[in-house]
Amino acid sequence: MYHQKFKNSLFIFLFTLMVMVSGYVRVYAADNAVPVTDKFIGKDGLSGFEFNNFYGAEKHLTLNGVAQLTLDEFSQNDAETKILRLTPRIPNAEGHIAGSAFVKYPYKAYQKGYPFSTFFRYRVTASNIFDGSGMVFMLQSDDRLDKAIGKCAYCMGYAGSPALKSVSIKPSVAVEFDIQMNTNDTDYNMVGLNLNGNLTSVFMHSGAFAPNGRSGISETPYTDTVINNGLPWNVWVDFDGKILVVRSSQSGKRDDATVHLRRPMNMSDILTLTRDKNEIDEPLVYVGFSADPGLYPAYTDVLEWHFRGYYKPYGDFIPNEK
Repeated sequence: MYHQKFKNSLFIFLFTLMVMVSGYVRVYAADNAVPVTDKFIGKDGLSGFEFNNFYGAEKHLTLNGVAQLTLDEFSQNDAETKILRLTPRIPNAEGHIAGSAFVKYPYKAYQKGYPFSTFFRYRVTASNIFDGSGMVFMLQSDDRLDKAIGKCAYCMGYAGSPALKSVSIKPSVAVEFDIQMNTNDTDYNMVGLNLNGNLTSVFMHSGAFAPNGRSGISETPYTDTVINNGLPWNVWVDFDGKILVVRSSQSGKRDDATVHLRRPMNMSDILTLTRDKNEIDEPLVYVGFSADPGLYPAYTDVLEWHFRGYYKPYGDFIPNEK
């Protein structure tokens, strides 16, 4: 009897270990960095993080509104997978439902202009092409810090509404993945650059076109297919301190991805918009996501997320071994 209990305990331990190895959370420090206990991302603190599967992520993420960490019922893997679910499938009829999630450690690289590289995979699961609202990836220095969230109808958790006593997330620099064509939009399934909680995007096609490196065609803010088709999207966002570049694709190949945006930016000026530019203290900037489920709702999920507090673009997506 004792040996059987031991075998059962050993099996449970090994199974749990296998699940955790197949998906892991790692917050890592740069060479010669200050101790990890200082906990900030930037020039001499934590250099980045990896949420490869979201087991253990509750230690490192602040979840707001309806955002939660949950098992992925749509996973294609044999092993259980934990994901960041920004929105459940609950109708946002009155604009009160939204979710946001930010890494608890602020990003401090003010003097270098906030260079970064990030790769993440997200998925919007809906019943038809009219369901869902969209999601936002952002850097923000809102006074609410990692608890920032906006609420209104089809605002993707980014903008606010005075009627709901909700304010937009600002100052902020955001990339939206917008499913619906609302009054602020020019089409469905857009990838746009948004500033300071404003839902009107700044697109490359509103100014001078710039050819992407793959085909020579003009950059486009639109995706090649509907965003809410229930399949994962791979996204690469890179900022070298001067130019912000956004790519996305349902293929794992970076070179095959559509270049949606390539835009010159002064990130420091935007993220310190409401602050005295002569102050000595660096502004605290938080990185994360927000979303709302839409009037005809959809699940909005982040499947994995990698972030470097310096410019070093991620390559092709290689799925975990089963």
